[in-house]
Amino acid sequence: MRDLWKERSERPEEAARLIFRDAVRELRQAMGRYDRARQAIDAGHGSPAELARSRQAWSWALTEWVRSLIAREEARDGAAPEAGEQAPQETRFAGLSSVPGTLREARLRVEVYFREYDRARRRGGSPADLVTARRTWGRALEMWACELVAQEEAADHARRLAWSLGEPAAVPAGGSAEVAARRADEIVRRSRERARAHNIATRGRPSVLPSSRQGA
Repeated sequence: MRDLWKERSERPEEAARLIFRDAVRELRQAMGRYDRARQAIDAGHGSPAELARSRQAWSWALTEWVRSLIAREEARDGAAPEAGEQAPQETRFAGLSSVPGTLREARLRVEVYFREYDRARRRGGSPADLVTARRTWGRALEMWACELVAQEEAADHARRLAWSLGEPAAVPAGGSAEVAARRADEIVRRSRERARAHNIATRGRPSVLPSSRQGA
């Protein structure tokens, strides 16, 4: 993929298209691996380490997909390849630690800003207006991806807890990171309550939460 980035100065639009095509393929592969790791954990026989590794690989693939999509649109606009100035592995969601709202709200912002970007492109306005619209859309896309990663990290935290305690791991589809965090707290609370009730019944005094499975 590095060679394709170097070729952008000669055939920018075609190179950007090929880079994006490769990023789509890699994202699909990473998503498949991540899905299998999550399903295995939910079934009670997976590996928390593989879950973490596959989520990281998916996150990197998502990063590259976002970057290559923005670069493809830059090339279509005839713009200088801003994203191409960095190697793929050097670009992350840096500076996006504060993500407002929910994943759905983030997705809606992407759609709204893309429509504005598309209008700016079709109107044939000034280059500065087009650059501003594209960057605003690109920033919203990065924020959406950051929110998606945060949501999956929180859901996986609930999965690991459920795996270690023998609890159902389900987190509502499309739920936010806050929903997943509440699910994790609920798993811990119920496990503590069961442990306390069992200990009182058998010994007549409260106890602490039993140790998790090794490796959780």
